[in-house]
Amino acid sequence: VKIWEGGEEATKQAVATLEVKCPVTSVCWSADGANVYVGALDNEIHVFDIRKNEQVYSLKGHTDTPTSLSLSPNGSYLLSPSLSSQTIIHDIRPFSPSPTRIYRILQGAPAGFENTLLRGAWSKDDGGRRVAVGGADRTVTIWEVESGKILYKLPGHKGTVTAVDFHPKEPIILTGSKDGTMLLGEIEGGIAI
Repeated sequence: VKIWEGGEEATKQAVATLEVKCPVTSVCWSADGANVYVGALDNEIHVFDIRKNEQVYSLKGHTDTPTSLSLSPNGSYLLSPSLSSQTIIHDIRPFSPSPTRIYRILQGAPAGFENTLLRGAWSKDDGGRRVAVGGADRTVTIWEVESGKILYKLPGHKGTVTAVDFHPKEPIILTGSKDGTMLLGEIEGGIAI
């Protein structure tokens, strides 16, 4: 994993290189920019402290490769779908009450046999009370984070849904698929925070 400086003073040289002993499938910054989360083929999420330039711990629990990483709007949780069709929400707060740091395990978005990297997302209009992940069943699954309950299974695509994202202010979801289409869907508004 390489990190580059942005802006006018940027060069073509990486300012940091993080060594992971296997291929990487996803990366994500922490809210404060001090840590980088790296999903890899070893079924773990490696957590690097940029100030120390070293791995400080890893998030375990997946039985297959994490396909994407998405930070919650409040910066306390990390969403990680995987090729095992299991989506884990990790508690990444500094003093997590769970020794495994697993906050919730969600089922319902099948990864399928194609081993496609599926992207998950947090809702933004309600502060991250819902998460969504596309699936090989050509649907998007939306869960309520607190209960783990499936709220929606949205159909419409003719291929694996590979990417999802929530509108920043409205209860609207955008999905992309291997069928070459993107769909916009309106869902019921979240609870105001």
